[in-house]
Amino acid sequence: MTIKRLSQRTNIFIVETNDLRSRVQAFKKFIASSNLAKAFGREYEEIVNYNLNRNQMFHVVSAGKDKKGWAPIPMEMGSNPLQMLDGYLTTQKSIVVIDYVVFQSHADVLGDSIIAWSHDEKLYDKKSTGIIFTNNVNLFPEALRNLCYPIIIPASTAEERETKGKQLVKDLTDLGKQGGKTYNLKVTPELIQQSAGLGLDPFETAMIESFRQEGEFKTEYITKAKIDRLKAANMIYSEPTIGFDRIGGSEAFKDLIRNSFIKLLKQPDKAKYYGLDTPRGLIIYGPPGCGKSIFSEALAKEVGLAMIKLNPADLLRGYVGESESRTRQVTLLLESLAPILIHVDEFDAMAPARDKVMMTDSGAGRRVTNQLLEWMGDRNRRSFIVGTTNYLGDIDEAMIRPGRIDSVLVMLYPDLPARADILRLHSTVIRKMPLEANFDYKPIASKTLGWSGAELEKLCIEAGRLALKEDAKEVTMQYFAESMDAFEINPKDRIQ
Repeated sequence: MTIKRLSQRTNIFIVETNDLRSRVQAFKKFIASSNLAKAFGREYEEIVNYNLNRNQMFHVVSAGKDKKGWAPIPMEMGSNPLQMLDGYLTTQKSIVVIDYVVFQSHADVLGDSIIAWSHDEKLYDKKSTGIIFTNNVNLFPEALRNLCYPIIIPASTAEERETKGKQLVKDLTDLGKQGGKTYNLKVTPELIQQSAGLGLDPFETAMIESFRQEGEFKTEYITKAKIDRLKAANMIYSEPTIGFDRIGGSEAFKDLIRNSFIKLLKQPDKAKYYGLDTPRGLIIYGPPGCGKSIFSEALAKEVGLAMIKLNPADLLRGYVGESESRTRQVTLLLESLAPILIHVDEFDAMAPARDKVMMTDSGAGRRVTNQLLEWMGDRNRRSFIVGTTNYLGDIDEAMIRPGRIDSVLVMLYPDLPARADILRLHSTVIRKMPLEANFDYKPIASKTLGWSGAELEKLCIEAGRLALKEDAKEVTMQYFAESMDAFEINPKDRIQ
């Protein structure tokens, strides 16, 4: 083995992209152009493309002066395409492009050949190159990936989407002229900004759908494309509808959230002026029913961000390696859609302390936690995480250190003014209950020490049900008092 060979890792590249159609077509167009030698620093004797799905093979041929194109390569009955590719790579200075690897069976078919190519001296002597396009590099086992150059192409850039949009405008305008129609289509900066995180294929699809339905390009179709992308990943997209004005009491807590997070998230330039970084996340912990989750939604509403709900089940899978692969896919997807607010309920279940986790899952849980730590600690992370939990002590300490999470805040049972305000909201704002004249919330609030916000809400509902049962014209204090008897709550235990 030569010193030169030792200095090389491989000439096989595995390229992951969610835009297989656009990326593969663009690359095939590029390698058929005269710019190939300049980019790769070498001339190739043969350029071959193998379409794995259709079992068809093509190569680049001259198509006239200074022009090249793709022509089919005849394949005899029963011929082995991988053996044919092997011949190109090891006997000629060739570049081989394989598409599209989208299923595990596709990767399995190529596995042995990739291993052989990565160790074959002939391939290096000929300076041949193999490029495999896939939508998931983890379809290939780790041992095989270590023999190749895995390249992950992120979601489209603003420049790429703008170029794609302008080309679409040209194509639609030309099509309209053929039918005697005139279209006034524009690719606005707002469209480009709102489509951040979308690949070229879904971006183009959303623009075409908007044109078909509206005759113009609208951002609503970009938003729908993002929601569809989340649904395809079995994740929940939520448009926050509740702000701080719909949360009773907790004024000190609201002020803390406003000053420590909302102002900085809404005015990052101002935060930078004072030498402050944009907040990255917080953990809210406390007993059940005290409004931790609803505060997360209200925070998203106050900041003006879309909210995505991330559950531990979104990451965990049954087979070895699937959880790690899923975690990587989810975190990449979330970052591609940023800036967003990510609400993680039961944060302790998603990030349990590693020293307390029994190693009964082949170490998958620990590896998932390590992946989450890496993502949350990335200085370039633009997503804002709000974790809620009832059990702060069960969370891995490294997960909530500064740099990953800004603050850990406790939310306790509401105090007297907060309880009165919660009762008022649930009986007159959220529900328009026909209360008796001069209804006074303070006596009820004083008798509900240690009650959670959820229990106070249920109290209002039960009082309304009693009034309905008796067909009363008004919901009186008496109905609230009678409803309280149905609750078995020990305030001393809760306060302790």
